[in-house]
Amino acid sequence: RLYFDLRGHGGSFFEAMMLEIHIEDATRSYHVPLLLAPYAMTTYRGS
Repeated sequence: RLYFDLRGHGGSFFEAMMLEIHIEDATRSYHVPLLLAPYAMTTYRGS
């Protein structure tokens, strides 16, 4: 679980963002991009 405090970052609509992911194999590397904009956020499992 990752928690991002966004207060005070350029007028963001969001005060905080939490990302919770399930890791099936802890020996593998995971690329999970998190894209934040003032009024939107998205994440996905990268390659």
